[in-house]
Amino acid sequence: MSTSKLIAGLLGPTLIVSAISVIANLGAWPALVEDAARSPGHIMIAGYIAFAPGVANVYFHNHLTFAWPVLVGRAVTRKISRIVRRFRAPVPQSRGPPRCKRAPLRARPTRPAAQPSL
Repeated sequence: MSTSKLIAGLLGPTLIVSAISVIANLGAWPALVEDAARSPGHIMIAGYIAFAPGVANVYFHNHLTFAWPVLVGRAVTRKISRIVRRFRAPVPQSRGPPRCKRAPLRARPTRPAAQPSL
């Protein structure tokens, strides 16, 4: 239980401060997300930043229990994700790379048939 409290003590204030900063800068948020989505470097750095707490979570809290709080928590998380998925804008499906349009094939000009010489 002490490891759970340690993880909650680390992640709780971090998530609260992150939520407050997002709400305070709500007007700039779409531009930030669009800029970050275009830059592979930003995506990689964000992945590293998310990877470190994930590894710490697995390291400190690496046992699973099938008690009722875990099952209820998973059910609530699943329900919330379904609700969010329902109201999310549909993502257009890619149909593959665009195909180049070629000019229609033209018949080659034919030479007149050679007249047999007499």
